Formats: sequence, C-alpha cells, structure tokens
Amino acid sequence: MSESVRFDIGTVALGTPISTPKVPIANFEARGHYAANDWRFTPGVYTPRSFMREISVLLESVILQLGPDPAGARSTREIFFESLRSSLSHEGREATLVLRDWKSGNPSEITKKALQVGKTLYLYAKEQSKAVPGDPNLTIYSPCEGHKWVPPAGQLLRSYRSSPQLMMLFNEWIHQITCLRNFLLAFENFEEVQLVLVDPELRGTRLMESYYAPLVALIQSDNLNHEHLFEISKKLTAPELPKGGFGFQYAGGTVLPALLFGKPDSMFVKYVPRIIDGARHGAILYQTDKGGLNSSGTNDLTLDGQIAATIKNGEATITVGRELAENTETLTLTGNANSKGSFSFDLGKIVSYLRRGN
Repeated sequence: MSESVRFDIGTVALGTPISTPKVPIANFEARGHYAANDWRFTPGVYTPRSFMREISVLLESVILQLGPDPAGARSTREIFFESLRSSLSHEGREATLVLRDWKSGNPSEITKKALQVGKTLYLYAKEQSKAVPGDPNLTIYSPCEGHKWVPPAGQLLRSYRSSPQLMMLFNEWIHQITCLRNFLLAFENFEEVQLVLVDPELRGTRLMESYYAPLVALIQSDNLNHEHLFEISKKLTAPELPKGGFGFQYAGGTVLPALLFGKPDSMFVKYVPRIIDGARHGAILYQTDKGGLNSSGTNDLTLDGQIAATIKNGEATITVGRELAENTETLTLTGNANSKGSFSFDLGKIVSYLRRGN
C-alpha cells in the first residue's frame, strides 16, 4: 500500500515559518566618520512599506527646513510628490526607467512589473507623508546621481529658501526609492520581501546603485531574463552570496523561482517567509544537484500541482509533470524515505526541468 504525499510550497509548509528576524545593528557612533547631524539610516530588516517610513525623515526634514510656504504659493509637499511620481514614471524627462512598450497592447512582463512597483512605492510614500517628524538640523552628503526634478521642484530647491544641503537630502530620498524600485522588479510578490539592509557604508538601498545602468541596458535591449533578476534578488537580501544557483535562504526567508508556484512561464522569483534549513546559519545558496529539500511526512507539500510524491516500501518517488505543445512529459526522481514518511529530493533538478523551453 502506498502513501501519497502532496506538496504545495505556495500555500502550506516549506520549512519553518519565521517572524521578522533580528539583525545586529552596526555601531555607527563608534565609526566616527559621520558629521554630528548626518542622516543615520537604521540598519535592520525592512519590508518595502516599513523602509519607506524609515526614509521619510529625509523628505520631512527638507520640507521643515524650507520653512512655511509663502501666501498663495503651491504646496511644497505637493511639488515634491509630483517630482517623485515623475521619477518613478515610465516616460518623460524625469523618468528613471523609461519603458518603451507601456502603451502597447501586449507590454512585456518587466514593463507591467515596473509600472506596478512604481505605483505601489508612490502610494507608500504618500501613506507615510507626515508620519514622522522632520529634523531641523538633519544633513547628508548625497553624491549627484543625475536625477532630474520637475521644474517647480528645481525652482524651489534653488530658491532663496533652500540650500545645497536640502538639495542633497531631497536627492537622497528620490535615489533610495528608485534603487528600491529597481530591486523589487525581481519579485513576483514584491510587497512581502524582507530587505536585510545592514551595510554601514552603502546606506539603505544604495547597494543597488551599481546595477542601475546594466539593468536599464538589459530592459532597453529586451535581454532581461530570469538569471538577471535572480542575481538582482540577492542585492538587498543576501549580497554576500556568489553568482549562480537557483534559489537561496537568508535571514529574512527563502527566495525561489516563481515557476514553482503556479507561474510556469514566469521570469520572476518569489519570496517565501520560511526557513528551509534551520541547522545552518547565514545565507545559503541553492544550486542544481546541491539543492536538497527535506520534507516531513506531516507536511503538505505540492509544487504548483505539477509535482506529486509517493512513498512505498521505504522508497520516495517524485513525479513532475510538464505540459508540452504536443504531449505531457514527466520527470521522475527517486530517493529514500524513512519510517515516518520523510524524504528528500533535489529541487534544483525540478527547477531546471520546469524551465526547459522557457
């Protein structure tokens, strides 16, 4: 008699559920290279929404230090949010990621994702407006990143009310958000990702800035693929990991190809708030032929409904179905199972198999 075990990574158990992990915070005071009032980004673990709240002090400090708007003048806050919307836009002089096919009847998946992420981050920024107080003495050194402001913002930041310091504070706010947007393009469920931001030198999302030009070039040339997005997904989660692999575990959870979760043609990755291997510490890169995933008999584990496991006489058989143009093909992996119905299999082989032809 055989015992059927179904797997569903997307809805039930893939390892152990986690809460927001505690990450050691760097001792900025001991480093001694910040000015007294310089912006100290709090290193730690963030969701995109909580990160937007953390950096909102930059905008609030600019608005506070500019002082009250003159009678009859347009609201400073309104002008700055217009500039953010234009920076996150898909076209125009201020756009930081031009999307040529956004008007087409069949825009690319990355174009649809960029529009979705940009709109969400703009809404998060609006949501956090006035959520934290501005600092009347806050300063920062923010290198010019070439961000263009809408004309009213440029006029305001170059007016008698402003200063070079306020230009840099505003520039840093825009830059942190656009770097975050570029990173989140990799994820199917980008709003849920846990960002591990602990680099004391490249504060916040600045680890992404070196990838900006290559990313734009790949999108403009229509050459962006899953492998590129997978590498991007490491930047603000587990930047210490080497290139390659098909998935990884880090302090904030696990990242795997979205094709395992009912998205057979997806180029994106999916964040899973679970730890697969609790015995090892630090980030773990999963590689094909080295991507063993252990499963207990008590776990309900179905991958996209395409994968089923059968245990019989101590032997575990994993069968993967893949629909092709003319017929249905299957891959079978066989391993050992113990008396409790636990077994392991190489998830990397399944990922490679499902991706064939994509």
